[in-house]
Amino acid sequence: MTFARAVTRCFPWVGVAPYVLAQFLGATVGSFLLVAFFGMRAVGRGGGVAALSTGVSYGQGIVTEALSTFVLMLAVMAVAVG
Repeated sequence: MTFARAVTRCFPWVGVAPYVLAQFLGATVGSFLLVAFFGMRAVGRGGGVAALSTGVSYGQGIVTEALSTFVLMLAVMAVAVG
């Protein structure tokens, strides 16, 4: 979202790197807090790595992820960008 907003000139380019860094730091701290509160059962058997369900091909997973991301970006851009 940050990159897309910068490309459309709705967010200053000088703020992109710090903002993305803050997003990564927030996600990392949130992940550690999740494990701190719920223990390793919050991570699951896969070590926190996402995996496709049985019977789902890589192509189906990629298409699903791309479409979901597009719909999410479309919704956020429609609401956040006047």
